[in-house]
Amino acid sequence: MKLKRTFLVILTLLITFQVCFGQEFVEDENWIGEIAGGQSPFLQHSLKNYTKEDVFKAKQKLKLIRESSINDEWEGSYSLLGELSDTKLILDSEIGFINYYIYTCAIDLRALNYGSLINKPDSITLVSEKSQPPFYRTGKTGQKLIKVKWGDRHYLVEEERLEVFSELAAGYYGIGKNEKIEVNGETFETQIAIWNSFWVKTDDLKDKTVANLPQLPYPYEKLTKLPIETKIISLGKYEKDKPTEEPVMTYSRRYVTIGAGKNSGIKPEMEFYVPDLEERIKIVKVSDKTAIGVLERWLDSETREESCFKVGEDFPCKLLKVGMKVKTVPDEFLED
Repeated sequence: MKLKRTFLVILTLLITFQVCFGQEFVEDENWIGEIAGGQSPFLQHSLKNYTKEDVFKAKQKLKLIRESSINDEWEGSYSLLGELSDTKLILDSEIGFINYYIYTCAIDLRALNYGSLINKPDSITLVSEKSQPPFYRTGKTGQKLIKVKWGDRHYLVEEERLEVFSELAAGYYGIGKNEKIEVNGETFETQIAIWNSFWVKTDDLKDKTVANLPQLPYPYEKLTKLPIETKIISLGKYEKDKPTEEPVMTYSRRYVTIGAGKNSGIKPEMEFYVPDLEERIKIVKVSDKTAIGVLERWLDSETREESCFKVGEDFPCKLLKVGMKVKTVPDEFLED
């Protein structure tokens, strides 16, 4: 009897092996079905970062997720925003997750991961089922993502990056933040764009916005950062670029001093919004109690007059004055 049972176990394993590896692999089929913009029906595979077996298993998991109903507001599809890429994290509490990165110039699936997940009230932990995880984002197993509501949007933030997220939400940085990152085993310093580093629910991007400060769950609420508010206390030098015959933009620069500095957490490259102007100044020098910023404006190539504008709209430039309030705000990217 024991011998027969052993034989049945071996036979079952052989059949499972054949089912798994006997599936036809089509190199250019579009099995993900979420190619950016639907520009191409084909999907190429970079099999150096995953195997054909991984593709098969990920297909099966994705199919099950799509056929299941969403029972939790934190389930569904999440995106990393970035140019020339379609990067998704798709979650289902019972079935698990699939994570992929497509380089959209070539419609090339460059990274693939899948596995189970642990869904708790304040976090989601990803447990990879790949023997060799990919190099991109959710590569390590047991990765913990903290659930953060910000206005009407849902964000999933890596636990170790939660403080950076809070600083960015309070406007402590401008267009990006210098950070050391590791790619394919090599470490280097780069400026990361601020909001393409965090998972945001894909559907929220259509019509939902951020407001006030992110809601960090207990016990992470102590990492919440408040915007820095102060005012302009003096005006400094004013300068203009020299005219040029080349078709390049020229600018004016007005230097100002604000009434807060290192003691308030201000650092060079931070940006402050001036509500009365609807413009921003960038910090270039910091002392203990004050900081120097610069207001830069585009100069019309013909009139040499300052021109003020924001996305889709030009408006008359206003006069910068002492006493105007300034404050840190999130990057303009979030306003789009």
